[in-house]
Amino acid sequence: MADGPNDPSANTPRALLWLITLAVPLAIIASCEGFARVALSSGAAPDPKLTLVDIPRFFERTEIDGRPHYRIAHDEVYSRRGVVFDAEKPPDTLRVFCLGGSASAGWPHPPREIYSAYLEQGLQRAFPDKRIQVINASAHAYAAYRVRLIFDQVIELDPDLIVLWSGNNEFLEKRTYLPTRETLEPLLDVANRLAMFRVARAWLGPRLFPDNALSGEQRQHTAYSVWSKIRQVALALRTDPEQFAQVKNHYRLSIESMVERAAESGVPVVLVSVPVNLRDWHPNVSQNALSGKDRVAWKIRYDAGQVALLRGDPQLAIQRFREALATDPGHAETHFLLARALEQAGDPTGALPHYERARYLDYNPFRAIPDFNASLREIAARYPGAYLADAEAAFATASAPYAPGFELFLDYVHPTREGNLIVAETVFDRIVEDELLGRAGVEDFLTSPRVDYDESRDLTLQLAMILLFAMMHQDESLVARAKDYASPREPHLEIADAVLRVFPEAMEVERERLLGRDVDPARAKLAAANVDHFYRVRFPLLQEVGASDARD
Repeated sequence: MADGPNDPSANTPRALLWLITLAVPLAIIASCEGFARVALSSGAAPDPKLTLVDIPRFFERTEIDGRPHYRIAHDEVYSRRGVVFDAEKPPDTLRVFCLGGSASAGWPHPPREIYSAYLEQGLQRAFPDKRIQVINASAHAYAAYRVRLIFDQVIELDPDLIVLWSGNNEFLEKRTYLPTRETLEPLLDVANRLAMFRVARAWLGPRLFPDNALSGEQRQHTAYSVWSKIRQVALALRTDPEQFAQVKNHYRLSIESMVERAAESGVPVVLVSVPVNLRDWHPNVSQNALSGKDRVAWKIRYDAGQVALLRGDPQLAIQRFREALATDPGHAETHFLLARALEQAGDPTGALPHYERARYLDYNPFRAIPDFNASLREIAARYPGAYLADAEAAFATASAPYAPGFELFLDYVHPTREGNLIVAETVFDRIVEDELLGRAGVEDFLTSPRVDYDESRDLTLQLAMILLFAMMHQDESLVARAKDYASPREPHLEIADAVLRVFPEAMEVERERLLGRDVDPARAKLAAANVDHFYRVRFPLLQEVGASDARD
């Protein structure tokens, strides 16, 4: 009997043909993907916004007493601290990784005086039956997209919890984002998970879009970053609205990707909102949008506000700065000085929004902008495995009614010892309240910081601060700090003496100019030349390389 039209056996060859037709290309794709994964090795990172290639191994295996361990092996992750931990997590051990930039690393404090060390002490007390490992794998000047490179390796090291404190370094590396549509970002993110795509991107990206490619091995354009701050250069990443939006979007995507991958592994993530020095740190670059007569009129009001502050008349200063802002509301330094005038007039609460605005309008940002903390709060609210440790709010409470300043910060973002304790307690509270490591034996944070450590006498730390104050044109703070350390008692801090030979005179010349006094042109020229010479002596290589980079 002939097969009928509905006989299943008649469709068998056709089904087999379709199966072969589908299976062959899938097998080819799978083989190519397998070869790509082998070829990629450390290769390229799955970043949707940048081509990051040559990713190093941040951790290396080593033997200690015959047992396998990992050690932090990358210079930028503070390998000199000698951090090592068991390759196989011992029983009854809770392993916490802390990731972020230099603020998270506790720089420039010694390792025992950083927030992760305090956190470990607190957690050990809260979980006495467990061995607590708090491993700080934060990296110097790493943006969130670089922190993600470390995270991708940390997630394979059996963590029980990951703490992310990142956001101060998103504008440091010079780069250009390619135009993109937000609707295509999920598709690009999926494509980036394929090794084949990343291999092709690693090869083609630097050739086709060199300004969108960075090495994963070392931070790039570090000299440019220093030069741009010394010369107070407005960055394209901040001044170009599209690039600025891309920076904010890239930060959010980087944090989200870490939270999502941690959730896949069943690892909770604590997101630390980023506190910054608002009260005692001037914005680095203030952009003036005016020209011609409007600019002249603005300058008269702005200078009049400064003169009123110098003469101790905060009410008049407030009036003049408000007039200046009426014509140019985007000038960061005007907001900062208005905040100071409001404080002097007894209104610290009214000063807060202007300190915030000054931080946001800085066109060479080196402090986390408010958008980043808004992203952290939104992500923590949306993802079940993400938890917010609101350090920004804790610092605001600790400094109230004033904005956070030098009482909690060494400089612009690096906390004092007291600030590190606040961050540790804020993270501790989140861990204990949400039982992220299980039920704690005690719920109150208590540590025993060393009584023999005084950061004001830590001369290595103070030298770093003096250099930072100089580089970022914090002249008032620079001179005040130099006066504390320029004495025969500390001869090796001769930079303090160099500061006092140069900057007070330059500041006095500017003060006399503002007050309308006659200033000898030769004296003014010499003061400016001495300041320029100071920078050339203190940052010679960085200036030279940075200037060359800026011309490219």
